[in-house]
Amino acid sequence: MRSAPPTISSHAGFFRGGVALAVALLIVALSAAGGAFVPAVAARHDGVAEKLAALDREIAKAPTDARLWFARAEFSRLEGNWRAALADLDRAARLDPSLERVDLARARVRFEGGDVARAVELVQRYLARRPADREGQELLARASDALGDAAAASNAWDAAVALAPHDPDLRFEQARQRFARGAAHREIAIAQCDAGVAVTGAVALEELALRFEVELAAFDAALRRVARLADRSPRPEIWRERATELLERAGRFDAARAACIELERELARLPAARRRLPATNDLRARITERRERLSAMTAPLPSTQSGR
Repeated sequence: MRSAPPTISSHAGFFRGGVALAVALLIVALSAAGGAFVPAVAARHDGVAEKLAALDREIAKAPTDARLWFARAEFSRLEGNWRAALADLDRAARLDPSLERVDLARARVRFEGGDVARAVELVQRYLARRPADREGQELLARASDALGDAAAASNAWDAAVALAPHDPDLRFEQARQRFARGAAHREIAIAQCDAGVAVTGAVALEELALRFEVELAAFDAALRRVARLADRSPRPEIWRERATELLERAGRFDAARAACIELERELARLPAARRRLPATNDLRARITERRERLSAMTAPLPSTQSGR
């Protein structure tokens, strides 16, 4: 197979490549296939090379156990050895044709290896049998996005989110991919973030929507979002600093300087212990620097001393 192009390697986070998680996925997958795979290798948290060596020893003792070949394919994938992973999956399928997730595993290897069109074919074949598989729908969504098939990607993302509505990471990636498709999709991406926030409460989705709004120069919407976040945050001053940044970026220099002054007053009213924190001191220094810079662009405003 070809080496993965940059547009594909950017999706590596989908597979959450930690070895411990890979082991957990294997246990789930192989249990669903009709038997629990729990040799000693599955309970350890060593590196991939060590697990492959342990699997080789298990395979030497039980060379007809399809689940062991399936497991070894996963670790070969984690090492980026696509050819070995596919060969092990082929062996697993020959030994046990009932291993339904072989096609999903093949699709993942093809996707990561850069053969995206073949990945789509394989995952579609798998989903024809298991349409309610969230992992399969997510892979189809990512692969369809990589191929530029916006309609197929949207359908698959919607299906994946419907299967796991409380997963903020899934909603984050759905919105990120949607926004990347171009101008016609960007308001939808922001709405997807907001829908995700309503269900999950994830601040990361608010921050993603904020990033989108800034990129679209929708500064009023961005400022409203920052105000809401400040109201809900135990550290509202962090978000109020963001507001000063947004006002400056929008060219509203008078308003930005006024916001800096108000934030300096707010910092002065913090409890003494919080005022002395290094993070608070750093924030104060940044705000002072911004206010002084803005002073060269704006008319004088009232003193920043507390109580005036």
